[in-house]
Amino acid sequence: MKSRLDSIETVVSGVTSQAWPFYVVCDVSMSMWDPDQWPDEHTSPHSVIGKSLDLMIEELEDHTEAAAICHLSVVTFSGEAQTHHPLRKLKEISRLGPLPKGTWTNYVDVWQHLDTTVRHDIAALKGAGHVLKQPAVFFLTDGMPGSSSSGATPVEDWKPYHDRLCDRQFVERPIIVALGLGSVNNETLRHVRSLDPIGVACVAEPGEPASTLLAAALNQILISIVSSVSEGKFVFEVPVGWRCVDDEK
Repeated sequence: MKSRLDSIETVVSGVTSQAWPFYVVCDVSMSMWDPDQWPDEHTSPHSVIGKSLDLMIEELEDHTEAAAICHLSVVTFSGEAQTHHPLRKLKEISRLGPLPKGTWTNYVDVWQHLDTTVRHDIAALKGAGHVLKQPAVFFLTDGMPGSSSSGATPVEDWKPYHDRLCDRQFVERPIIVALGLGSVNNETLRHVRSLDPIGVACVAEPGEPASTLLAAALNQILISIVSSVSEGKFVFEVPVGWRCVDDEK
């Protein structure tokens, strides 16, 4: 019978071609970096996320199992969504570089982009012979879905693109964890999290600095990836300073 170490070495040697895709989706709208709100740029949510992501990747590379099968991508969104770093194995990722800065919060574009991107990535991994674990998406936002002119985007405008990504006919549909702070409301977060497989919706508690809350969230994403790979199933615990709003009315 193989020991756990033997199994890890088998994965690392390439005999096993298992891959686990993880996506970190970051809101980079103006409220995340506005100098009027964040005169010290280093304490802005935008800056904290960027630094925390680089640290997270460095730490993940030190975990043998995670480094063996984890594939990571970073997607950013504001007025438009873009893949800041394409899905790659951890050892193929260098520093991510500065995150872009945008204006408003476009939920329509980010879910269209994610649907197209995840499907393309899954097809590429399968085409390369990988056996896939269920993808996971960590969605960080601090605002309400908006429009380029004014006002909020109603849920019926952006939810169809989210639901297409989560369609049960798509076998590799992701589990989605929604992490919201600032002006985002609980109902929006519940619409963002996945239902099949069941995801998690969390909101930051008021009172703590955004930099502290985001650092805790990114640290929990790190723990989630390492624990999930170790246990062979997706694991996520509510970060310190946050609360779960899955069942709140």
